[in-house]
Amino acid sequence: MKQQRNLYIALAIAFFLMLLDTHILVQLETKQSIQQETIVSQETVSPQNTQKPQATKTPKESENLEANYDDIRPLIDGAMVVIKNNKYGLIKNGGKVIVEPKYDFIGEFSGDNGTRSFEEDNLWGYFDKNGNVIIEPQFDDASNFYDGKAKVRKGVNVYYIDIHGKIIGTAK
Repeated sequence: MKQQRNLYIALAIAFFLMLLDTHILVQLETKQSIQQETIVSQETVSPQNTQKPQATKTPKESENLEANYDDIRPLIDGAMVVIKNNKYGLIKNGGKVIVEPKYDFIGEFSGDNGTRSFEEDNLWGYFDKNGNVIIEPQFDDASNFYDGKAKVRKGVNVYYIDIHGKIIGTAK
């Protein structure tokens, strides 16, 4: 019984480490513009919808948006990540600004309830779906929220936090 429990714990730890490694890889590739297309991992696409999300804009809207930003990422969960002068922001499909482009990076994929991770001065925090900062930048790395918790790293310590930034567990 004890061996079986230890096996389940080891498998759970391995799974969460894999998710964190995948999250870091996706962020680095996107941030460094190694790949121009959006990287869509299996965790972020439902089996019913395996195609990359596309923004629906009229030609005039598209021209206006493209003229205002250096890059516009695909529409995901009601918002598009935009880049202007190497700073990241968020806009709605019609172009309404949710978050001005002033951050070092904003995750393209959202977690629970539309939360998104963002980077400012080499520290990570979280926005809610309306672009309000709900957890101030304080982590060296941060994953998306799933099932009400996110895996974050401060120095060598890895924690699980809730939507309010409260530590709810540690990871090894």
